[in-house]
Amino acid sequence: MFSDVLKKKYFLEDVLIWGALLFFVALQLNAISKGNFAGQDYQRHCENIRLASEHPLTTFLRPVMDGTGMVSLYHVAGGSIYRIFGEKGSWRIIACLNLLANVLAFLLIGRLLRKIFFSSVMRIAAFIFILFLPLTVITTVVVAADAATVWLFVVMVWLLVVLCERLQQGRKVTGILILQAFVLMVAFLNKLHYGICVFGTLAVVLFLWRYGLLYGKKLISALLIVFVIPLIFMIMAQGIYTQPKMAVLGDPQDVPEWSRMDPRRLFFLTPHDPEVLAAPSFHEEEFVLYKIQPKAQTPNYFSYPALLHLGIYTDFLNIYQPIVYASNDPRVKDEYYTRIRLPDNRQRMSFAVKSALLFSGMALFSVIFWVILSLRNLWRRENLSDIPAMIMLSLGLPVFLGMALILPFTRWTYQQGVYLPRFILPALIFFFIMVFLAFERMLVIRYSWMRWMILMVVILQSLLHISFLWVQPETIQVLHA
Repeated sequence: MFSDVLKKKYFLEDVLIWGALLFFVALQLNAISKGNFAGQDYQRHCENIRLASEHPLTTFLRPVMDGTGMVSLYHVAGGSIYRIFGEKGSWRIIACLNLLANVLAFLLIGRLLRKIFFSSVMRIAAFIFILFLPLTVITTVVVAADAATVWLFVVMVWLLVVLCERLQQGRKVTGILILQAFVLMVAFLNKLHYGICVFGTLAVVLFLWRYGLLYGKKLISALLIVFVIPLIFMIMAQGIYTQPKMAVLGDPQDVPEWSRMDPRRLFFLTPHDPEVLAAPSFHEEEFVLYKIQPKAQTPNYFSYPALLHLGIYTDFLNIYQPIVYASNDPRVKDEYYTRIRLPDNRQRMSFAVKSALLFSGMALFSVIFWVILSLRNLWRRENLSDIPAMIMLSLGLPVFLGMALILPFTRWTYQQGVYLPRFILPALIFFFIMVFLAFERMLVIRYSWMRWMILMVVILQSLLHISFLWVQPETIQVLHA
């Protein structure tokens, strides 16, 4: 009887969630069918996949040299696809597999939202919002290792939530801990900077100890399995991958002036930041500071928060845009450099950047809100229901801060787009979930009309994103350098 009531309760919600997912799949298949899966460093990823198809082990263990990308597990897996389908068929198949893995990840997110939200309306709003972010749409399909970061991160969060539930039920957790350690190591081998999630996992273990859920031998075994062993593995693997001297990181004074990010730009806005409201693209050249150059590649012209906002709510690299210029410009390295926007899409992106200011502002507020609330909960050992949000925060913050804080020490930060939000997409997804969770915790749960109003705003914002992400038939125009 109770199960029948439960099924009716979630029926409408499931219809809307599945409807959104099916439309997401249609949007992505349309892009894949038209070849819009070539993102940043596409040629490098393709070359790594070709190399991995011939010599998987030796290519995988190849050290990272200056100017070369890491051959990750993603490329090794792609190499197995390449061996079967060859040059012509592999890239679309890999893009489709990216889509499949991330659809499954979003189904898992849907299950997670059901555990942490009281209101079905707020669950649906959070799900639709993160699903149709332009950054999410593009990153989850392009042929790049970034496409695997979302589902790996989601699995890590899910395993830690299940760990907490099992501890509360007094059940064994060794299998969950081993799985978490395995996923941590896989995530590291996919993108090295995701190794920092091991410290986020350590934070989760420590606050479970604080709540009295992990203690004694259980605590020691948990620390050994999910922290010590993965950390030793990552240190050893880092020694294999990284040459003793790489020119990627260095003292800020050693980084050339033309590529250095001023540490103040991480936190403080610049006088030029309002110009992001016009939604310039990454490689769109204008007359800036007495020369023709892209604003987004001009050091310290925009602040890091402004660049993040621009990258989240627009097709910043024009990957899903239909106009292609045939160019003999030798500087063109990746396919997306030859794409430009339709005038209508440019206007829609500009409007999206403006209308999304509320969401970005709330994301900042919500992270601060949850940090304060989590510290208070830990001090008082209360509100076990907030543990899933604390887990999301514990994994998301290290990924975000770990990437942001190295930018002033990184060469080619602007010219190679090291600041792009694609590197931290999983963290951003969960930060936005926490926005809606903060809404619910603070006041929205009391007023039904406010919940429905938020859902309507989310749907309108998502439709705006879809309007410039639905790839139209390609138009080719000739432009000679």
